[in-house]
Amino acid sequence: KTFIGWSADEIYRDYFIPYSVRELTQAELVKRVKALGMTKIDDNTHEEIALTDVEVEALVNDWVNARINRNIALLQATRVLYGDSFQDPVSGDIYVRGEALTPQQLQEVTAKVEEIEEQVKIEKAYKGLQTLCDVKTQEAKNYINGSKVTPEQLIRYEEKYQTARAFKANGSHSEQLQLEADLAGLTVEALADLIIAKGEAYRQELRVFSAKIEAFRVKMARLIATGQVDKANEILELAKGFGVTTTDADIKALFKGL
Repeated sequence: KTFIGWSADEIYRDYFIPYSVRELTQAELVKRVKALGMTKIDDNTHEEIALTDVEVEALVNDWVNARINRNIALLQATRVLYGDSFQDPVSGDIYVRGEALTPQQLQEVTAKVEEIEEQVKIEKAYKGLQTLCDVKTQEAKNYINGSKVTPEQLIRYEEKYQTARAFKANGSHSEQLQLEADLAGLTVEALADLIIAKGEAYRQELRVFSAKIEAFRVKMARLIATGQVDKANEILELAKGFGVTTTDADIKALFKGL
């Protein structure tokens, strides 16, 4: 039989792994387990069937990631509370200055891990919220402009809007504005009026949408701050389908009962 164990990267450990132990990266472990031909019992036929490569990859990655996250968290929490420490690669026991953690210390470390993990969840939720708001605002800008515009095009539209406003304010205009007016068969004043009208309409639509986004952000931030992170993450997934046509009622429905 071949036994598989896990060890933190060298920077996280204070022990030596013998050369006789074969070390594999996570990707190499996935490849090796695939070659073994793992099987499972089919839920419907109750027959033994082979796992697909995708299933094997998910199984191995979940196993490794669970140990990476948990063991590093335990070791980091121990170091926060008690200073220098290391973890036995076989038993998983954590030692502080050569002594294994007492049950009381282990309880304190576990509580610290939970505190750290909760803080990480909160930070990820806040980051996810900000990312979603930024993405939806960009999508709104594209939609209102009638196409998938690039950031450079949005800058260009803004420059044209400001040029048109400057012309209306003091009568000065660039050669580019004159050229565009000539090509459109319009006077510079008529073209400036058209650009300003479109710019104002764009800004108004964006203000309306931005107000909805801000209302959503405030509600979500309050949810996260009160410890309802799992619920906040559920809402974030649903909100990925939101767009310019989303109504206030749609947003309120997400928070119904909260």
